[in-house]
Amino acid sequence: MRRIQKFVLISAVLAVCLFAGNPQSAKAMTISEMQVLIQQLIQQITQLQRQLAEIQKQPAVWCHDFNVNIKWKDRGEQVKALHTVLEKEGFKIADDEKARNYFYLTTLKAVMAFQEKYKADISRYAGYEIDATGFVGKGTRAKLNEQYGCKRPAPPKQPPEELPERPVKPYITLISPNGGERWVAGKTYPIQWNQKGLEKWGNKVDICLIGLDITEKAISAKENWRWSPCSYALSSGGLASYLIARTTLTTGKYDWTIPPDIAKRFEFVPNNYKISLLVFDNLPPEGRTEWGGLIGRDESDNYFSIVEEKELLPIPAGWDVSIRFDKAHCNDFYPFSEKAGKVGTTYYARLDGSSDYLYKEYYGAEACLEGGCRIWLGPLYEKEKAVRMGPWVAERKYIDKDIYLIRIRGASKPDCVCGGDGYVQGELNINPNSGWKIVGVVKCTTNEDTRGREVYCKVNEKTGNIKFAGGSACGGCCCCIDSAQIDIAVSLVK
Repeated sequence: MRRIQKFVLISAVLAVCLFAGNPQSAKAMTISEMQVLIQQLIQQITQLQRQLAEIQKQPAVWCHDFNVNIKWKDRGEQVKALHTVLEKEGFKIADDEKARNYFYLTTLKAVMAFQEKYKADISRYAGYEIDATGFVGKGTRAKLNEQYGCKRPAPPKQPPEELPERPVKPYITLISPNGGERWVAGKTYPIQWNQKGLEKWGNKVDICLIGLDITEKAISAKENWRWSPCSYALSSGGLASYLIARTTLTTGKYDWTIPPDIAKRFEFVPNNYKISLLVFDNLPPEGRTEWGGLIGRDESDNYFSIVEEKELLPIPAGWDVSIRFDKAHCNDFYPFSEKAGKVGTTYYARLDGSSDYLYKEYYGAEACLEGGCRIWLGPLYEKEKAVRMGPWVAERKYIDKDIYLIRIRGASKPDCVCGGDGYVQGELNINPNSGWKIVGVVKCTTNEDTRGREVYCKVNEKTGNIKFAGGSACGGCCCCIDSAQIDIAVSLVK
């Protein structure tokens, strides 16, 4: 801008000098020639004035000095500035987080992406190799200030040749079973894990089996008459899970032959299971001043099932549709049959012209079938003509030789019977080799869950998969008649 102003000034001076500094030349020029020259100078000055105006419109370069650490759930001007930088870097920040200057999910993901992008520079500033944790500390702030600070620091002239080795916290991680597996009692399966740094405390690991009821509460193993290291497998303690084995930690694997009567080794039959790995300080006590206690643990991220051989249903040739209920608390379910199904078992059916008529509804006082709900609210429900969905069902509805409707619907029993904990979860699949395809979703609804569990209805038309989960509609002791409610209908063509 200064150069433009200087050019304008020089042009004006030259114009003056042209006439005043050299009168002989001026006299030699005709009036028309002087007018032409003046117009040329005016045009040059006008053009320079336009350029100057455009430069003056441009905002000043944005900058901010990041002088304090920023972390998850922080709020304020520092977070606002962080959002500005992250968006300049091309990362997306949710509108509600920007409106509140709030460090939440999208901010965390963007910071982690920023740290991955500039990992080498941030590590150099921090003095060790960083992980993309989403925490804006010394190294990340230095990189932010390098690029966006008002006092841009010069980068280090010579980075260290090697970063100091970052100390690794001892850990153990379970690899399998980690959720979703279906093991058969009497057969042998590998329990696998990774670990680092824990072997120096005696090189032993305790493998525990946690049995869970349908409400996901732990069941005590019958061996609980004596102290068991597996009592640590439960977050609440007190109830011991089943000790599978104590084995060598560094092998990373234990082949477990599941006892045929494993379910009977708990106070009552579990609905699902988890594996827990526990590492204790197992060094001899002689000459030691303290004991480390429990120094490492991990467990399955989700549940797996153990079934008896006789529970495995043969997969029929030419099946078209299958369904499995992974959870069905406080009511039965009927999978293409008038016979109630069992949780965790997959049921198969053909779309061969057959139809199912399994669904039931209850009306008025009948909606409260038993317990205090019938006494308290039966007359009211009768007056209001209340309707309650019956047990969960999976039904085939024949429409035409190449058209079918699949229905999945139902609910748990009233809350006064279920203790406010109704919940259902499962999935349906169309055989990809059957020729049947999902072409339309007629209905796909579930109710919410007041206990914070996941509820959803997901239909993947491309893969022919439907996943569903419905939760408890009650916040406490009440008489809800719509807990664990699902209502799904999809159209199939062949």
